[in-house]
Amino acid sequence: MAVSREQILEAADQIAAEGQRPTLDAVRKITGGSYSTISPVLNEWKAQQKTNTTPIQEPAPDTINDRLAAVGAEVWATAMELSNSRLSAEREALEARRTEQEATQAEAIELADQLADEITELKASRDQYYNKATTAERAA
Repeated sequence: MAVSREQILEAADQIAAEGQRPTLDAVRKITGGSYSTISPVLNEWKAQQKTNTTPIQEPAPDTINDRLAAVGAEVWATAMELSNSRLSAEREALEARRTEQEATQAEAIELADQLADEITELKASRDQYYNKATTAERAA
């Protein structure tokens, strides 16, 4: 009697459930059948078992979580220190630029005041000149 594919797979599952390794001989003892019939099906079963293995997924132990938290805190502290030092440097540079800008603005205001004074003096000179010329024309 010929052994079916399902019988071979069931025998392999049974042997594995008993904690043993399914071999051609072990499956043959359960199902009968020839090695040439059992071999390809058993190889397929073994390949399927390799792909069916799921990785173990369990939460990390508290010691690892604690260490990760500590490392995370250290990384965060370092990042904050770097960003604060950069911010401080940027603030200093901004303050220096502001001081420089204020000095330039004060210089410009002083120059504008001087020019305004010169304009006032020139207008007064011009008016004085025209007043003399007008008075001289009237006298003549």
